Amino acid sequence: MEALTADNPDVMTASIHNVPLFPGTGYDDDPDRQVWNYPLEGAATGGAMLAAVDDALVRAAESGPDVVLLAAGADGHRDDPLSALRYDYEHFASTATRVAQFAARHCERRVLVGGAGGYQPLTHTPDLGGGAARPPRWAGLSRGEPRVRLPLMHARIEGADERSS
Repeated sequence: MEALTADNPDVMTASIHNVPLFPGTGYDDDPDRQVWNYPLEGAATGGAMLAAVDDALVRAAESGPDVVLLAAGADGHRDDPLSALRYDYEHFASTATRVAQFAARHCERRVLVGGAGGYQPLTHTPDLGGGAARPPRWAGLSRGEPRVRLPLMHARIEGADERSS
């Protein structure tokens, strides 16, 4: 995300990620370009993630956002085979609540949520990444029915249980 937005002065980027897994970047902040990195060491818990989320939201408020774009990765889940982070479902839900409350206060409730990272395709990844976009996590964010409904899409994997959205 940083590489896509760092040269746009109208976009602030905050990235919370596990180091040293992040591929070669993501250690340093670049305040002049509104890039904020929160590299978390292995075994960091959901409390560390939530502290980073809170700090990122303070910085975001200062930038006067029009919309929040949230890449809801599931690779921080405690059971993810590639990450050393230790988040639980409650931490992901709390993040969604904090972002929704922020959006209600700062950008007319405008949030776009997309899935990102996660390496448990039959369990936690679709539940956490894709599930972040489903109610009730965003309850109260919408002022009535959304104008556009996008179906959540899950990869069909042989042997996977059926998931509905």
